[in-house]
Amino acid sequence: MAVLLLLVGTLGLVASGKDTGFDPDKISVNVLQGIEVYPTPATDFIKIKFEETPDSEVKIQLISFIGNKMEANLEKLESNEYKINLRAFPAGHYYILVTQGESKFMKKFIKR
Repeated sequence: MAVLLLLVGTLGLVASGKDTGFDPDKISVNVLQGIEVYPTPATDFIKIKFEETPDSEVKIQLISFIGNKMEANLEKLESNEYKINLRAFPAGHYYILVTQGESKFMKKFIKR
């Protein structure tokens, strides 16, 4: 989410003709691969499944459409699968942010 906001802000500065010294071509983001988020749209829960068991600690966060980190119950189902209970959250757009070391994965989903 922070990267998205940064790029939107940068586009606004470029459009105004101001030189910020910021070069978006020099942004480096390590992206995690092999992660599935389902079902989408979701109702009561969302599952996060890794193609392979992660080899280091993984941080999973639920983020609202406006960028707020949400307090959610994360349940580990298997060594490569997690579940987040969504019953307490209103319908809307959310993001799952998975962080492993310096690598990140973000997926948008709808909660009905």
